[in-house]
Amino acid sequence: MIKIVRESLREEVTAEEVSRDKDAIESLLYNKRSVAYVDLDDKEIEKLNQKGINVIKVFPEDSLIRKEYYNEMIKGGWNYSSWRINELLKIIDKSYIIYTLEGKEDAEELYDYMKKHKGFLEDNTPEDAYKIGKLLGYTDESILEYIKRVYHVNELPSKNN
Repeated sequence: MIKIVRESLREEVTAEEVSRDKDAIESLLYNKRSVAYVDLDDKEIEKLNQKGINVIKVFPEDSLIRKEYYNEMIKGGWNYSSWRINELLKIIDKSYIIYTLEGKEDAEELYDYMKKHKGFLEDNTPEDAYKIGKLLGYTDESILEYIKRVYHVNELPSKNN
């Protein structure tokens, strides 16, 4: 097994920098942040594990979070064709939180957040947006840009929330 020694994280990233799975994965491999949410296949998981990156399967078989997410998506309009349901199942089966050793607590907190929200990585308040953004290692500037656009608020929530 390959052992990778990592220095402390040196920077945060903007949400825009890591909007594609490839970029999100590289941000962990290049030590820019410690947690990401991505779609992966089995081969990619194996490669990441060999490089010291850990994974949490977001929707394990027979889990409550999987059932809740699936039911919410069906309610949202995915129920009108079998093709759409098959696509949904592909999404569910490839969704992972990936993290470095330093990001274990944040990854687990992100997963707990998703379980409380039926599998969605959604925010309903500026405070939620800030929390999710920080868990994913985004810069305050990037989070504020999102909060301004979505919530029309011009400042970050208190960091104590």
